[in-house]
Amino acid sequence: MSRSNRNARGEASRRKILEITSELVGRYGYDSTTISRIVKETGLPASSIYWMFKNKDELITTALEGTYTAAPAAETGGSPRWHGFQSDQPLVDQLLSELIPALRTTPSEAPLRVGIMLALEGAASDSQVQIPFRRRREAAQARIEKWWQQALREQAPSAHPDKAARLALLTMAFLDGHYVSDLETDDRVVEKRALLLSNILWGSFWHDTSTCLHCNNPGIPPEPGKVPLETEPGERDSTSEALLKSTRYLMAQRGYEGATVARICAHSGVKRSSLYWRYKDKDALVKAAVADPYLKLLRSHEWLRGESSAWIEILATELDSFTYRIRENPDLVKAGLLLALQHWDSPESAGAAVTQGVHQIEKEIALFLDQQQGVEAGRGEYLAWMFMRLQEGMMLDFVLWNQGLSLNNSTCLHSTLSFVLPQWEEQLRGIASAC
Repeated sequence: MSRSNRNARGEASRRKILEITSELVGRYGYDSTTISRIVKETGLPASSIYWMFKNKDELITTALEGTYTAAPAAETGGSPRWHGFQSDQPLVDQLLSELIPALRTTPSEAPLRVGIMLALEGAASDSQVQIPFRRRREAAQARIEKWWQQALREQAPSAHPDKAARLALLTMAFLDGHYVSDLETDDRVVEKRALLLSNILWGSFWHDTSTCLHCNNPGIPPEPGKVPLETEPGERDSTSEALLKSTRYLMAQRGYEGATVARICAHSGVKRSSLYWRYKDKDALVKAAVADPYLKLLRSHEWLRGESSAWIEILATELDSFTYRIRENPDLVKAGLLLALQHWDSPESAGAAVTQGVHQIEKEIALFLDQQQGVEAGRGEYLAWMFMRLQEGMMLDFVLWNQGLSLNNSTCLHSTLSFVLPQWEEQLRGIASAC
């Protein structure tokens, strides 16, 4: 075989290894994407892999770098490039031009979802595989913060010095929530969603934060006597509690695949036979330990009832309560987000239950909002989407970066929504007239 043929064959093997590694990481996470699994899927000997890559971390890092580099030029690994602020153009119009492409679901978002998943997985926390995602995300946030700094310098020079950082965090929260849950997006709704977010960010830009408490807002604690999120009504024996707690912890550290039955039993001190006496299989255990309480964390039935002219206040107060709940349940938040981000083949899996459950909660909130005074028919869908994506962005901010996401307390959200919704309604009517 000629040298050129050997080189071509070696390059083909390298591409195959990298492509399959990227696919496996998206399916199984960091902990369970082993060299032996890569060998099995590629059909190549381990010696070939180790000849090209020093270890698993170098291989996964190289594979992720390749997926980010392959993203369209308008994006960086799924994150918007965010152009410079133009002083001669309205702020809302500029936000809209940035958010419409960012909210479209594209193949380039897949690497970002994998990056978020690896950032969540505790086993990968000290690994070099974190570097590609974190570097790109930090760069994206810096670009957005610089944009807000330019906008404030032009239009609100007396604003608080940290306002640009707070606005950048809020922008990133909405985008993070989009990357977590918007697996498929109809282009017909993207513009309306982008309009809503543009107006909320515009309203937040002008909102006077001098009376708002942003620093380490702990949220509103649950009412006395309410059942904690990580348990269910009724009595549960100590063995079941140990299994559920260990499953949540191991899921947060190692993902679904890494939280094996053997590890769960070893961590909880429970025999395998006792586990299977209580739960049909591992998936049933993960549903009980993670999927169900995670959905309960997102859902609050008490406020999804009746009609009220104070629905904005209800949403804002629920967001405060939600802030408290996520701070009280860090392992549950991590494990639930990992289930939401991982690729699932079976519609009966615990991860699929999370995805379906989140969509159902969003529908319930939309129905509630459509019944409220002052909300035009069909608008609840977009308000519910905004609320759910903000919640998911807040969760990611808390468990990954803990940057103290601002504008998440009831005073800010209430003031901002009250300020911007009339303008949003007018813009939507303009879109309808044009169509």
